[in-house]
Amino acid sequence: MSQGELAQRMGTTQSAIARLEAGGTYPNFQTLERVGGALRAELVVEFRDAAPPVTRASAAANRVRRVVGARSRTFGKRALGTRAKMKRVSKKRKAS
Repeated sequence: MSQGELAQRMGTTQSAIARLEAGGTYPNFQTLERVGGALRAELVVEFRDAAPPVTRASAAANRVRRVVGARSRTFGKRALGTRAKMKRVSKKRKAS
């Protein structure tokens, strides 16, 4: 169906349909009902849980990520601390 045909069925202009298709306008429920009527389709609005259900596999994967992330952060801190101590020791040796 062309934009012109849809516009005629809805009682609007082709340019309004073009803006709607391109995302240039946010339709209200009345407009969506008119589109549905013109297309002979039912408008269905529903709410779904945004968070996916947690499975054992995904929970285990999250725990592994946390452990790996914690180890790599700790490793970086130890490495920095060791380097700082080595520099202090070497400065003391140069002074003596």
